[in-house]
Amino acid sequence: MPNSLKQQNAILQNKVRRLATELERERALWKSPATKDRLARSDPGLMHRLETLDGILSNRRMLKANTGLVPDEFSRLLGLFVREIKRRREAPLFRDGEAGTAAPGNRCSLERRHALLLTFMRRKTDMTQGQLAALFGVDQSAVCRYLALCEPILEGILSRIRAGAKKPA
Repeated sequence: MPNSLKQQNAILQNKVRRLATELERERALWKSPATKDRLARSDPGLMHRLETLDGILSNRRMLKANTGLVPDEFSRLLGLFVREIKRRREAPLFRDGEAGTAAPGNRCSLERRHALLLTFMRRKTDMTQGQLAALFGVDQSAVCRYLALCEPILEGILSRIRAGAKKPA
């Protein structure tokens, strides 16, 4: 039985919203200082890596399989993570186009969302640092630095969330 006109209209509106979101994500990816810098250095695999990482973040099943989180949980934790990074003034390790971020030419800088993804993937899948380095397009030593910085921050955030959940109402 075909969908009603109202259902077809709702399906089309959802499709348009989804495509607009994908287009905006693609524009942001191309405008990023990291992308411009790496393209200037002729890094041919950059766009593929960035699309793969953002594909994991935007696909509910892939995100759940790789991190154990759904997009809303990841977004909430990312907000807390970014706030903590700014509070600690650890911005130079990341490349997000904000003041104090990594200098151009630093090959091992990830955006905050990708660093958090890397940390969760390590926790969930137990991938080696070499495997993560290949997937994220950075050196193994960079993976080690990101994990050394991100794991304690993430553990602190998760412990505060767990403590808040255990308090009686």
